[in-house]
This record gives sequence, structure tokens and C-alpha cells, in this order.
Amino acid sequence: MRQEGKLVEEFGFDPTTKTMSVVWKEGATTTILTKGAPESILERSTRIAMGKEETTLSRQKKDQIFTAFESFAKLGLRVIALASKKITWNNQSREDAESNLTFIGFVGIADPAREEVGEAIRVARDAGIATIMITGDNELTALAIAKHIGLIERGEEVITGAQFAGMRDEEKKRHLATTRVFARTTPEQKLEIVRLLQQQGHVVAVTGDGVNDALALKQADVGVAMGITGTDVAKEAAEMIVTDDNYATIVEAVAEGRTIFDNMKSSVKYLIGCNVGEVVAILGGALLGWPFVLTPIQILYVNLATDGIPALALAVTPKHHAVMRRKPRTGKGLFTKFDLRWFAEVSLLTGVSTLLAFWLGWKTGNIGVARALAFTVVILAQQFIFWDIAAGDRQLLNPHVLKNPWLMLPFAIMGIQVLILFLPGLRAIFSLAPTTTQLLAVSALITSVMLITTAVRKRFLRHFYYQHS
Repeated sequence: MRQEGKLVEEFGFDPTTKTMSVVWKEGATTTILTKGAPESILERSTRIAMGKEETTLSRQKKDQIFTAFESFAKLGLRVIALASKKITWNNQSREDAESNLTFIGFVGIADPAREEVGEAIRVARDAGIATIMITGDNELTALAIAKHIGLIERGEEVITGAQFAGMRDEEKKRHLATTRVFARTTPEQKLEIVRLLQQQGHVVAVTGDGVNDALALKQADVGVAMGITGTDVAKEAAEMIVTDDNYATIVEAVAEGRTIFDNMKSSVKYLIGCNVGEVVAILGGALLGWPFVLTPIQILYVNLATDGIPALALAVTPKHHAVMRRKPRTGKGLFTKFDLRWFAEVSLLTGVSTLLAFWLGWKTGNIGVARALAFTVVILAQQFIFWDIAAGDRQLLNPHVLKNPWLMLPFAIMGIQVLILFLPGLRAIFSLAPTTTQLLAVSALITSVMLITTAVRKRFLRHFYYQHS
């Protein structure tokens, strides 16, 4: 067909009229070929093709066609109407070219949602992420798809672009809180919806693949373009590109992002909690006029081994089973007031326990025994802190917590500590003196107060230490 004729003019898709047309010349005949939204094509058509004949398109016939179109749309099909008109081409305006058309028919295109999308929407909802469909499709098609994927529930409404345009800003904001589907929208309306959501304090991510989505993608806090079907304009306007065009991938990326943040925070939190506790012990001993509570080699070992290794383990902890069952963070800082209370608790307990153990050992008259007990208490306290952080806001013996393989790491570190205490060669390296099992047991008992306070905190003081959205 292309070899037999030539393209004279092309009118690209107009998001306002929902139509696009080409002017095609074949021999001595010039024809305008138009496609678009059924309601737009019917509005511009005055005749209908019946086989090789054309007849007047009456209002009754238009109503019959529209009813047939609605039945297709209710099945979730994207319906495109087709029309044409023979014309003498004199560079007419688009409005003239797309008037008095002859209606040819319409086609229904099935574009089913992926099976995993429904589950992804449910997961996002549990995570405090509201999914909103803003589409140029007909409201019946949008409604059918939304119901199929579980985006819309019974009783919820669909708002069209025309309805949205007739609302005041306050009314629009009110509907944004509950409406999950906006149909027959223009690019400008997509942009306006994003701006209104941002004015309400929401962080907005927008997905899109076409030129019509570029404005909203650019305005969004996070613009996400489709990698397969996305246009170059959409990709340039976005901050991220989804290579598989799958909404479920975006939700999974949110889960991975939360896991990375949680692990980073846990690692830093562990290091701060442990090191501040050491500082409290060392400064406390100095203020009391005691000898150094820990020697440089002991501090170096603690910082490299019993600080560093557990911190790395926390950084690679597997994804928490409930990572997508909590609301999004609202603050931009790494730590909250709840974390500061936790720092104060564990640092004070670590420092006081270490000083008590040192004092018990010093009463024997042997500074080596005092440092052996203090050294041991510091390491035990750090392992208890590790378990505390690894368990999150749950008790250590929670079945979900026990699935974390890194919970066994403290036992390995404590095993090494036993070797350091009882092997003469290692004792000499760390400047430790032999100590009795009774003193070690008492020191361990003093440190175990941290396990008790952790259990009490998570059971009775959750509101004081843990933030729940």
C-alpha cells in the first residue's frame, strides 16, 4: 500500500481530542484516515460505512454503536474507533480535516495485566504505598482493569478528566485521598495530580512510557520510565528506568531499598552503641582515678574484631519478613529520637558493667585480672547489642528472628574470647592474668542485665523506643 500511494500530511495524537489522523493520496484520490477514542470519533462522524455503501449516521445508530463500545470496554479491552473521509486537500486545518467523517468501525485490543501485578499492589498497600492509575483510556476499560488487579474495591469511583477539570482544588485534593483511578486524562491533568499530591506532603513516584507522561515524570519525586516500551522522551524525563516494564519490579525495588537502609542503619547503630559504651567505661575509669580499664591492644582487638565483624554481618542481613508491612519513613535523618534513647541505654549499661567488672578484678590486687574481666564484659556486651539490633523490635527468640543465620556469630566471638582467657600465649598477647571461673561467671551475670533490659524494653516500653507508623 505504501508503494501505491504517499503520505501527504500527518496529525499526531492529540491528548485533548484523543485522535490522530493521516492524509493519504493514492492516484487521484486523497483520503483522511482517522483513529482515536470511540466517543471522539463518533462525535466527528456524520456518516457510516455499510459494506461498500455509506449512509447517514443517525443519533439512534450512534447510540447503538456506543452501547457496543461500552460492552467491549467493560471487558477491559482498549477500544479504538476508525473513520475516514475523501477530501480535496488544500492544507486544511486539523479541525476541518477531522470533521464530517465516515465511521468505519472499532477494534478491541486486549492488553492484560501481568499476573504478579495484583499481588504487587497488595504488597505496596501493606507498605503504606498508594497505587493510583492515571490513564488516557476510557473509564469503563480502566475500571475493568482496576477491578481485575485489585486496585479498586467495591464502592470506589472512577473520575474522568472532564470531571476532574470541573472541580476546585480543595475538591480535587479531597478526591485524591480516596480515588484510585483517573481515566481519560490529559498530560496536563497528570501533572496537576502529581503536584496536588506533593502539596499534601506525599512523596510521589510516577511510571510512564509515552510522550504524554513526560510532564508528570519530570515533576515527580521519582520518575520511572519503561525500558522496553518507553519513548526516548519519557526515559530522558525520568530518574529511573525499569528494564522489564513490570510494576512488580518497582515494588520489589522498594523492598530492597528498605532492606539496604535498614542494614546500613543497623550497622552504624551497632558501631555507635558499642564505641560510646567503651568511651563511657574508659572515661569513667579515668574520672575515678583508676588505671587504664583497657590496654591499647585490647581496644584495637575490640575495634577490629568484635566491632567490625558483627557490623559487617548486620550490613548483609537478609531481608526482614515484614519489611513491606510498615509505613514509609517520614524523616530524612538516619536516626530518630527513639534511637537516641536506645544509644543512651546500651552505652550506659556497657560502661557501667565494664567498670563493675574491672572493680571486681581489681579487688584481687591484680590489674591483669581486672582488665581480663573488663575486656570480657565489653565483648559480651557487644554481642548482646548485636542480638538486640538483629532482632529489631522483636524478642530474640521470635521464630522469624531465629531464621537469621548471623545470630550464631556472637557464639563464635565468645568462643574465641574463651581461648584468649585460658590459653597462656593469647593471654600474654593481650596482657591478661589468669582469672577464676567464679569471677568470670559474676562478670557475665552483670552483663546479662543487658539481655533482661532488652526483653523488658521490647515487651513493655515499645512506645518509648520504637517508632510505628
